[in-house]
Amino acid sequence: MASPPSAPSRRASSLPPGAPSPSTGTSDANTYGALSNLWASGMKRQQKATASRKFSSRNQSPAVEEGPSHSGDPVPIQRREWHHPLVAEGVGMGPLSTGSGVASGASQNQSLRDRENSDSEDEEMPEERDNDGHQADDEEEFDDEEFVTMKGLTRGLEHFQQALINTLDKGFERIWKRIDDMEPRLGARGQPSTSVRHAVKKPAGFPVRRTAEINDRQRNIREHLKRLCPDQSLALVPVAEAWQFEEASKSNPNLVSCSADAFRYCIEGPPRCAFNKSSARVFMRNYAEFYNLNLSAKDTKDIYQRVLTAFKSAKRSNKVTKLPPEIRLSKKRASRRYARKYQRRLEACLLHPRLAEHEAIIRALGIEGMSSDESDYGEVQDNPFTRMRAPRYYILHPRWRNPSLTGWLQTFDSIYSIVRRTNMQLRGAYPRSRYANGSEMKMSQSKAFVRNLPISAYKKTWLDMQPDMHFTVGPAEEDYPFTHDPEVIQYIQAYVLDSVPVQ
Repeated sequence: MASPPSAPSRRASSLPPGAPSPSTGTSDANTYGALSNLWASGMKRQQKATASRKFSSRNQSPAVEEGPSHSGDPVPIQRREWHHPLVAEGVGMGPLSTGSGVASGASQNQSLRDRENSDSEDEEMPEERDNDGHQADDEEEFDDEEFVTMKGLTRGLEHFQQALINTLDKGFERIWKRIDDMEPRLGARGQPSTSVRHAVKKPAGFPVRRTAEINDRQRNIREHLKRLCPDQSLALVPVAEAWQFEEASKSNPNLVSCSADAFRYCIEGPPRCAFNKSSARVFMRNYAEFYNLNLSAKDTKDIYQRVLTAFKSAKRSNKVTKLPPEIRLSKKRASRRYARKYQRRLEACLLHPRLAEHEAIIRALGIEGMSSDESDYGEVQDNPFTRMRAPRYYILHPRWRNPSLTGWLQTFDSIYSIVRRTNMQLRGAYPRSRYANGSEMKMSQSKAFVRNLPISAYKKTWLDMQPDMHFTVGPAEEDYPFTHDPEVIQYIQAYVLDSVPVQ
């Protein structure tokens, strides 16, 4: 008669699902011990993973948590009180099965018991608990500070933003301090500037004639350049080839771009690119051989710089030649008018003693500060009565310039015309008369402006529309008086308007 099945022991319930029972078919005691160790390690990892989810463990009993069972239903497990199932029995392995045919002796049981006890002491010793009753993990502590909340993240981003703003403020303070330190070196007026290039810009003056030696050298350079490359179209180098040479010259500084027999240079890229610098050195050596010159270090450097300038001029000429002829002629005439207008007003400062005090501001305005003009061609078409009078030219006011400067600058034109006529300087035509206002004030379409002028030289509405005007325009805080001495006005009235008798 078969005996009724006994209830499963703790050893059997502690095995993983699918593992053979030690009393129903295990053929080796070592296999059973290995499976037990594997299952114990898995349970330990499960407990550590469960402890990491503190948001759920806080709401449960601090001493009990759920673990897997053979049927898949959760089974209560004593939290942090778990021991190896064999150690919990308090006995060794014992006989595995009476019908298995496996020899079981006291020596095997004792060795297996010693091994299991040593594993239990090393791996499954009860661990410490914290003040809340939770297990303290030596390998990894689960602190609340490691869990990022939305409030903490927002606070951290705010701190980072404030630190960034403080750093930028300190950086700008250092920049403006450096600009203030540069103020004594910016000129007589000490105008602040945001760019060293604009701050130390050399004011334009009267033309200076070159010496005969410089003119001869420049003429020889132009002639020798034509001698080396008679056909400019064959001497031009594409930008891609010039770039490849520049990359290759970094590893081989002695690389030569061309020879004197096949001289080439690039005008599509920067005038002072590596290819053109190498070509300039080739030109310089051939130039000295052709004219049988023993050049000094100063002359060598001067010729080298003049050759690079010739390359730059060739690039500018090539760019201009691509424009239509009518546009080229218009630009050429406009540039000449601007220059002549500036030179006349600068010369007027030296012709009358009361105008000499304005020489510095005229130089600061420069050629770019002069206004352009246009004829009354539109009025002649619309109004037939205007055909009976002489042509008129209306000033195109710069958008950035204070309108009061127009009348102030016309005074210089009047003085120049008076002095020229009284001194009988008959060479060249007289400047044409220009009118400030026609049917309406005409504005120039150019967006260019002059930087670092006194703030009174700019139109207030235009200045207010500029973004960060202290950085882009850099107006000086001084209020320059754009007025003339009464003697200058009387001088003009006496000789031009004839409204005041000459004394």
